[in-house]
Amino acid sequence: MSASIEPLLHDLLNETIHLKLVLETKEVEPEEINSILDNRELIMNQITPMLPTLNEIQRNLLLQAEDVNSSLLPILIDQKQRISSKVLEIQQLKTASNSYHYANVTTEYGVFFDKKK
Repeated sequence: MSASIEPLLHDLLNETIHLKLVLETKEVEPEEINSILDNRELIMNQITPMLPTLNEIQRNLLLQAEDVNSSLLPILIDQKQRISSKVLEIQQLKTASNSYHYANVTTEYGVFFDKKK
């Protein structure tokens, strides 16, 4: 059992580090974050039943993953705020475009005519 848990612990640590690196990039897609989080959850579900049998080396691997994981919360909060502001901006643009019925009526001089609802 201990032979099969070490690769899982290494995978968990690598996925956690990968998540941190992905989150530190400014333009990251939420789908990519969700995919990494799903992979980590699957690994953690496999590790959980084996937690009582961990030796010292395995515990250190788990603690390393926990250290990296603890630094993720502020980064995740920043990403959430960034995504929320983008959603708000899109909603405002949608509201503005719904207020005016743009029929793409333009002249060759760049003048456009619009009608208010």
